Amino acid sequence: MNFSFKTDIGKHRKKNEDSTIIVENESHDVFMMAFDGMGGHNLGDLASSLAEDYLIKAFYKKKKFFTKLDMKCWLRKTVRKTNEYLFKYTNNVPSSKGMGTTFTCYLIHKNNVLMCYIGDTRAYVIKDKKMIQESIDETYVEYLYRLGRLKKEDMKNHPSKHVITNALGCYEQIGINLKFIKDDYDYLLLCSDGLYNMVDEDKIVNIIYENKIDDIPNVLIKEANDAGGLDNIAIAICKKGGE
Repeated sequence: MNFSFKTDIGKHRKKNEDSTIIVENESHDVFMMAFDGMGGHNLGDLASSLAEDYLIKAFYKKKKFFTKLDMKCWLRKTVRKTNEYLFKYTNNVPSSKGMGTTFTCYLIHKNNVLMCYIGDTRAYVIKDKKMIQESIDETYVEYLYRLGRLKKEDMKNHPSKHVITNALGCYEQIGINLKFIKDDYDYLLLCSDGLYNMVDEDKIVNIIYENKIDDIPNVLIKEANDAGGLDNIAIAICKKGGE
């Protein structure tokens, strides 16, 4: 299994509030994560960094997974504790009040792949040169679309398109979305809206299949920046099997 990851500030932001990492423990379990610090809130970069550090430490402390149930219970509990940690931090440090971050991950143990998402940082499965979004954007416009009050083609330009309905650290209690993914993918991709709002899916897929795994984040970031680079960009990608 091969993987790579990278973030970029983009061309218009003053700070990079995105964060991403892929870590592997001594049992060869893999933990892919991507975060997008809440734009418009205080210290979004701190929120994503604190969440990432907390989750990495918890993953290394766990050391080994035994069953799918073990994976699911651990991830649910750990994400809940991460939220509690961030929420308490904002209460203890007044200058950080209101900070938060989206979070998306893949936890891989042998042939088991567990996804978790909070907010609108996306998780994709790429198979047979097709890109399938496995996460569901937790945004106001997605909510309107699912109610039938907004057309798909109107979502991208809606004035409330950036309104997030779920995030780590903003609320004392959060919804945690967990889902096991079939083990028949070519690639697993996590990315923030700085990529998927700037580069269409066909182009993303072509870049992934045409480049080596280590080069993919750089090529995708260049494509997003060439298209305008309106936001920070986070990319984490894993290829199943050998190079």
